[in-house]
Amino acid sequence: MSFYLSVLNNKVKTAVENASISIIVCRKKNRMAFEYVLQDLTQSVGVTTYDVSSKYRKIIKNICLYRKQLSKAWMRSSMNFQRRNKA
Repeated sequence: MSFYLSVLNNKVKTAVENASISIIVCRKKNRMAFEYVLQDLTQSVGVTTYDVSSKYRKIIKNICLYRKQLSKAWMRSSMNFQRRNKA
């Protein structure tokens, strides 16, 4: 999480914007998970839980699926880039 915040603050944020913060959104409270996530974090973070109404569940499921597909595509392209540059 710190990596992404650093990239945002150093590469994306403009001079007139405040520093980025982390937001952790969880379906259920899990104190142990929060403690591990927040253990070494020195930047601002918000933690909250949520309850999704049935009409939004399909939208959220599709967003999560799309994010997984993007992540897999990024990993494949990263691996291909590394292979090309090793030679």
